[in-house]
Parts: sequence; C-alpha cells; structure tokens
Amino acid sequence: MLTGVGATLTYDERNRLATATPMSGGTAYYGYAPDNKRIYQKTAAGTEEWYLYDPRGERVGTFTVGTSGSYPYLTPYLVVAQTNVWFAVPVAGLRPQTGIKPALDRAIRGAGTGMRTRAAIR
Repeated sequence: MLTGVGATLTYDERNRLATATPMSGGTAYYGYAPDNKRIYQKTAAGTEEWYLYDPRGERVGTFTVGTSGSYPYLTPYLVVAQTNVWFAVPVAGLRPQTGIKPALDRAIRGAGTGMRTRAAIR
C-alpha cells in the first residue's frame, strides 16, 4: 500500500495497480489479463469499463456493460465508450454508409483471411 497526496494505492503480487482510493472517497478497482494488459476498471463512481486489444497487443476500444430485459431475464451487452482505431489504408469493401463497426469487425476477424488492413493507435 502506498499513500500519497490525494490517494491511497494498493498493488497486487505482480506489482500492478489493484486499487486506488482518492481522499474524496470511493475506490477504483483494476483487473489484468495474464499478459499484464489492463482489461477491467471499476471507477470510484461505480462505472465498469472493459478494454479490448487486437492481436498485436494494441488497445482497440473501451466498453461499458449494459443490460436489456427485466429480471430474471437480463441480457448483458457491451456499449462502446471509446474506440482507438483508425485505418491508415483503405479497407476493402468499406463504403461511407457502412460505418467503421463492420470494418473493425472484419479487421479483427480477418487476420488469417488475406485481407490487408492496418490499424493504428491514435
């Protein structure tokens, strides 16, 4: 545990930030994948965020979890909070009316299909 100006920080056994408690109250929690990439954050305000990475290890988006339906038949789904992908070269078949989501889906799925795309972090 480390206490400094404005926050108390705790670390896990692999020396990764596990919790952060600001002096103003609340606690933020963090979760990691086996390769040390942060994949989960629960903010002090209670918002949960999930991070997804491409096969090269670059973060492609931040997502929150939403639900539809009513208890006990709730259906969880991911809501895009932020995307970090832009295409440096034209993507085959991408037309302005199709938007970025189909192109992103194809880029993530198309690693072994011979499709030539290049994604980069902003």
